[in-house]
Amino acid sequence: MAYHKRIKVIYIDDEEHVWCSHEKDYVLYSEFETNDYGEYKQFCMKCSNEIYDSRNMNYSKGAQDRNQYVEEQAKIMLSNLGYDPNSEYTIHEQFLIKHKLL
Repeated sequence: MAYHKRIKVIYIDDEEHVWCSHEKDYVLYSEFETNDYGEYKQFCMKCSNEIYDSRNMNYSKGAQDRNQYVEEQAKIMLSNLGYDPNSEYTIHEQFLIKHKLL
């Protein structure tokens, strides 16, 4: 299967238009930001904002689930190592007692 490279910049009525990979269409160049090398970015500013906002919503929603998962895994790991996460003693105190460092 051959790869067909898309032309990034075209001119329509003497105005520069740039390909937006999200919209799958050419957008006026003024809707794009450039990178440090002066090249147009992959998405127009509108699409970049939409993508950024949707990712942040997913991350913030998933952050609680992720934190809860990490906490549960930490408790399992500590239990496997012989510590009681629900003890009245902290894990540090349990470590000191276990290794007779008190």
